[in-house]
Order: sequence, then structure tokens, then C-alpha cells
Amino acid sequence: MAQSSWGKEMSDDMDDEYWNEKPGKRRNFFDDKPTSPPPDSTDSGKKETRCFAQSLKDAGLDIDNEPRDFISMHGGVPRFSKDAGRTHSGSFSSGSATGRPHSLQSARGTSLTPQSSAGSNSVPVELKTSRSSSVVVEGSGKSSSATSSTTSSPAASGPGTDGLYVHRRSASASLGDKKNTSQSSSPGSSHGSHHGSSASIDETTKKDTRPSMTEVAKLQAEIHALHRKIKSLEKSRWSALPVADTVSRIITGERYSLEPYKSLKDKMTLLDAAIGFHDGNAIIAIVMFLKKTLSKTIFHQELSKRPEAVNQYISFLKSYQSKEESVAAELGALGRVEEAALWRYKLASQTELPQQRLTRIMDCNSMYFQRKESLATENEIIKEQVLLLNKQLQIEPRDQRYQIEGRFPFRELPRKTSLYFQPVITTLFYCCLYHYASQESDMSNPQTLKREFNLSDKQFLFQALLARAKLKDWTQVEALLTSKNWLGKAKMKAAVTFSQVVYILVTVKAPTEIIAKYMMFIEDKESRIAMATKFKIHVVVIDTLAQLKDRQRLLAYRPQCINTPADTHFEIVLRNTDHKWKN
Repeated sequence: MAQSSWGKEMSDDMDDEYWNEKPGKRRNFFDDKPTSPPPDSTDSGKKETRCFAQSLKDAGLDIDNEPRDFISMHGGVPRFSKDAGRTHSGSFSSGSATGRPHSLQSARGTSLTPQSSAGSNSVPVELKTSRSSSVVVEGSGKSSSATSSTTSSPAASGPGTDGLYVHRRSASASLGDKKNTSQSSSPGSSHGSHHGSSASIDETTKKDTRPSMTEVAKLQAEIHALHRKIKSLEKSRWSALPVADTVSRIITGERYSLEPYKSLKDKMTLLDAAIGFHDGNAIIAIVMFLKKTLSKTIFHQELSKRPEAVNQYISFLKSYQSKEESVAAELGALGRVEEAALWRYKLASQTELPQQRLTRIMDCNSMYFQRKESLATENEIIKEQVLLLNKQLQIEPRDQRYQIEGRFPFRELPRKTSLYFQPVITTLFYCCLYHYASQESDMSNPQTLKREFNLSDKQFLFQALLARAKLKDWTQVEALLTSKNWLGKAKMKAAVTFSQVVYILVTVKAPTEIIAKYMMFIEDKESRIAMATKFKIHVVVIDTLAQLKDRQRLLAYRPQCINTPADTHFEIVLRNTDHKWKN
């Protein structure tokens, strides 16, 4: 029979009080006085009896006023005398009907539990302590029911004893001991009711958390339902659902299976349904299923009849296989020869090595573009690209050597990048910058480049002006802007407007007099004044206002010319008597 919660609380409090004492003043478990060495060994039994009786009295086990008549020492082991009566089964009495706890546990683990006997004889009980000391308590009274935690000790049974039982308190039997303790209390005693209340609180706080039979049955029913659902899903995998339901499952992300659709008709119906829903993911899923389950001929034949499916399929291949030749093969098999040729040209143009790119582009052009009449325009463009790449492959190594040698103009304007893979306009500017005076037979000659690639005069003049202006070659700039009529008279005329020429000169930071010279060839005078005012070319503004004979605007512009070289020119124009002013 396990100790009650009241006894446990008492022992815990005594334990904490004992171990909190200092080592020199530490007290015994059942003594209120500090521990001190026994003065006389003959009095040790009496002191032990008195301390034990006092501890029982403090614990509420008020057995008798005279502990000598109730407790005797037999070889240093306390025993209950047979004179102590019991009022209830398993509870001690001290002349009253008050119920007592059944067990007492000391702070060091001593378990004191009275055991009932079959008759009125005393029952010795052995109490095991943490220091292997054995305490046997004798008690008399009425018989009480044995508990499940009590085990008989064969070594203690023998003549002169009604029975000796060894009590071993275990944590697993504490709940059953508390129930037996509450049942053994007398319903008429006040202490018994108090003990029952403590046991009920302890039982409530340590309620068994195991699920009830109803909960277990409910969980088992749910498990069986899930098993049935899984089996039905496994069976439905091999049974073809309606086409609309399958496509809906694909769109909504539910579990689906396309394997039940075996015939070609069912597969094509499935693809048509996905096209009808206009969902790209469903179309791709079904197309990939068809590609896996059909032969290549039938797959391409049936898919080519459905352009929407082909578009989705090709977009999918280009997204996930952007550098694969298989995309071009699929395009050709589906009848899209032009797209296949352009895809192969794209792959060939992505080669980084110049000579390999040239070879691949030439092969692609001869195999696909030249054989297809619908790609004749693209064929001509690719031929020009091959010609340009050939020129770059010959010019680049030579110019690298010239730059290392420090030749003109590579010394004044070192190259910043390679000529490889540059467009034709950039190549023309390069040739005008570094090879403007080369012979016409040279492949780097700008005029030869213009003729071979059918460049316009405007394209050529713009790049040539920019290149010669960067080199500060104003003689060549003037030659580019001068033309002769049929009488041989020179005239400033250009394929580009002089406003564009001025912008080019301003970009290369040409001298002010050079900019003013070509700014005066702008035909619209108001545009000329606006541009001259913007770039602060005061001479052009003054001369243009003088041409317009507008003296008032000229005087209004005077403050902007103060403290500038144009101030002197302003005075000369204003004092010139040849001008006939309008105002």
C-alpha cells in the first residue's frame, strides 16, 4: 500500500528543510534539534525511540501519550506493540475515531507502511531506507485487504511471525496505492474524508491521458475510410474517366492519370478537349503524353493538324531546350521549315570563335536557306554577313600588328575593342578612322566597303565625318562637305543637313571657328540663331541678326557678348554703314 499524498508532502518538506541546513547544524529527519554526537551509547535506543515517536506525533500519528508502552526497541529496530488498537482497516487509533494515513515516507526514502494480518496477531512490516537500514513495525488490528503493490518475502516468513512482507514503493503503482488508501479510510472519520479529498485532487491532476474506447473506435473508422479511398483511387487509375473530368483535374492541379486512354481516338479527343479549354499547361501535359505513347510519324502527323498545340509545344521546347538541335528537328518534322532554318541560324550565330561561326553560318545557309525559295531574302542577308565576317577576319590580325608597332593613327587613337562580330556601319566607321587613305583594292578601303554592301551616301558621309573630325582632319571634313557642279564650281553641299554636321563637330569638341563656319550654312536663319544661342556661338548670332537687319534684337543680345571676343565683332557690325536696319 503506497503512501498518501499527505505523507509525501510532509516528507518533501522535511527533506528540503534538512538539506537547507548548514553542515554543522544539520538536523535529523525526525528531530527538531540540531544533530550532535550521542553522549552515551546506552541511551541511543531511548533517543531513537523518542525521536521516532515524536516524528509520528508531528506527522499526525498521535498513537499514545506514553511511547514506551506503545513502542519498544528490539535490537535497535522499532516495532509497534500489540496494545495499539485499530479503529479502521489499516489505520491507527489513539483513543479516537480519527483515521490516519497508511504510510509515511521520510526525507531519505524510508517507507513506513502498516500491513494488516489475517487475525488479531501483529504483522511485522519491514521498511527499506536509502541507507539499507531495515525498520519493522508491528501492528494489531482487524484484517484489511491486501494491495497489488505488496509482495511477500519468503525470507521473513517463519515460526513466531504471522507473515513478513517487504514493501517496495514504485512510481508505477502510486496511483493504485492512492486509490486503496482512499478506500480504506472510514467514512465516519473527519481525517479520512480529508485524505479522500487529497487523493481525488491528485487523481484529477494525474488523470490518464490514454484515449477512450470511443475515440479509438472513431480513429479506426477514419483509418478504414482512408484505406477505402486509397483503394478506390488505385482502381480508378486504370479506369478512364470522362475526358472533361480529366482535363479539369489537370487544370485544377488534382490527381489524374492519362494511362487509361489507350486508343488513338481517345487520345486525340483528350487533346482536343484541352485545346478547347485554352489552357497551355493541360495542352503540354497531353502532348508530352502523346509523344511518349505514339510513334513519331503519327505524333507529328496528328499534332501538325492542330496549330494551337504545335505553338504550345514549340514554345515549351524553346524555353527548356534553348540550345538544342532537337528544337529545329521538331520544327522541321512539324512542317515549319522556315522556323527550323532560323533556329539553326540562331544557334550558329551564338558561336564565340570567329572562324567556327563563319563555318557554321555558311553550312546553315547552304543547307536550309539556299534550298528554300521563301527564304531568298534571308539568304542574301546571310551572304553579306559571311562577306563582312571574312573582311573582319583579314583586317583584325593586321591591325593588331599595326597597333603593336605604333603606326598612325593607332598611336593617336588606340583601339578599344576588337573588330570581330561588329555590324557593317561600325566596320565602316572603323575603316574611315584607320584606313581612310588606303587603296581601293584594299579590302579595308571605306569606298570599297560602301560599294560592296550598297551603303547610301548619307550613311557613308555621316560615319566619315565623325571619323575624320575625331582625328581633327578639317581638310578632309571640308572635302567631304564640298561638291562641284557640272561647270566645275565648288559648292558646300552634303547628303546630311548642316545641323547634323554642327552636332557632329560639337560632339568631337571642334574649335569654335570651325563650328561657326559650318553653322552659317544652315539655311533657316531662325534655326541658325537658335542653335548658335544654344551653343553660345555669338558671332553667328550677330551676323545672322545683321542679315535680318534687326537692330533691336541685336541690341537686346548685346549683354551676352560683354567680356567675350565677340564683343569687338558686335561693335564692328553695329557701326557698319552698309547695313540698312529695319528698326
